[in-house]
Amino acid sequence: MTIETAYAHRSGNYGLIRGGQVHHSDWDKGQVKALRDMYPSIPESFVAGGIDAAYAHPSGSYGFIRGNQVHHTDWGTGVTKTLAEMYPNIPDSFRNGVDAAYAHPDGDYGLIKGGQVHHSDWDRGQVKALRDMYPSIPESFVAGGIDAAYAHPKGSYGFIRGNQVHHSDWATNATKTLAEMYPNIPSAWQ
Repeated sequence: MTIETAYAHRSGNYGLIRGGQVHHSDWDKGQVKALRDMYPSIPESFVAGGIDAAYAHPSGSYGFIRGNQVHHTDWGTGVTKTLAEMYPNIPDSFRNGVDAAYAHPDGDYGLIKGGQVHHSDWDRGQVKALRDMYPSIPESFVAGGIDAAYAHPKGSYGFIRGNQVHHSDWATNATKTLAEMYPNIPSAWQ
């Protein structure tokens, strides 16, 4: 099982989610917590069924996407909106699930599905090819699908596919393994 999703904290550390558990890159080696313990407001269906995408909002709240539902930790226990309600400009093909998402430091959101990306401040339905937005990303990430994405507070974007990580400010096609990027990650997650 690979990383389901990831997010970048305002502090510059990373949260990785897998199988109802979360690990933060600044925690002790292998330390995990239950997703429900970290984020008690998250709907049980999100925990039981797996998270499609997650992001850390600049306000300090966290967003989680599962299927066509979104939950923010500052909305109250179990409260959700549909993707269409949360992001009214998304393309119809994005309204029932995305592969990855991130929150920009300015508060807008990026949603990835297949090889396309949509930003919440773009015109209705506008998409760009992932490769056009992030030219350094390895072709295998675009062709095979992204498992997770995040916007780092310092301006770069991170992408995870399988056990490989790529940041948009790295050389074209450059990758690190999960273990190289996040040395404290549990060994079973590498």
